[in-house]
Amino acid sequence: MLAAIRLCAAPFVDAACNHNSACLADCLAQACNGCLSSTACETQAQSGTCGAFSATDQCITVALAGPAAFCNPATYQGNFGAWVQAVGTQYCAQ
Repeated sequence: MLAAIRLCAAPFVDAACNHNSACLADCLAQACNGCLSSTACETQAQSGTCGAFSATDQCITVALAGPAAFCNPATYQGNFGAWVQAVGTQYCAQ
């Protein structure tokens, strides 16, 4: 899920931010490959194994609070369907 959020926000950040986010997404994918709970694993890996990449990922947080707010699942109070609809509308309803 975190990779999808970063991909959604990618057009709203610079190239360096996208590079750092891709590194974090790759690290999380590798660290959590085969885990039963990817969400729990990703949360733990962000402060452990992938911590160096997480520290440089604040640019995504800034974008999610601003121009890419529609990419932020918190905007939809945990309603995944509403998140998918908003992201789909933004990128596919053209």
